[in-house]
Amino acid sequence: MRQLEAPALQVNGKPVFRRSGILTVPVGSDQATQTGLDLTSASLVLATMQDDRSGNFVRAAVPSVGTSSFTVLLNKKVATPTKVGWMVVN
Repeated sequence: MRQLEAPALQVNGKPVFRRSGILTVPVGSDQATQTGLDLTSASLVLATMQDDRSGNFVRAAVPSVGTSSFTVLLNKKVATPTKVGWMVVN
């Protein structure tokens, strides 16, 4: 693999990404869905919990090209509203 000397991305200041945000998983649920995104079969959805909920973790972030959405699935239902940060790449 050939190495490049120039950076792939250089940002001065706070970057803003169009395809990123925060979802809230509601009380008593183990999932939340984000709609209205331009996804392709190459899209990757990255998701991490933004609240410390003992015993809970992100199990999957499943994109749906056909519905222009993705669903974040947790391992179990939450007892309080739980924020999940997300970003779509590709």
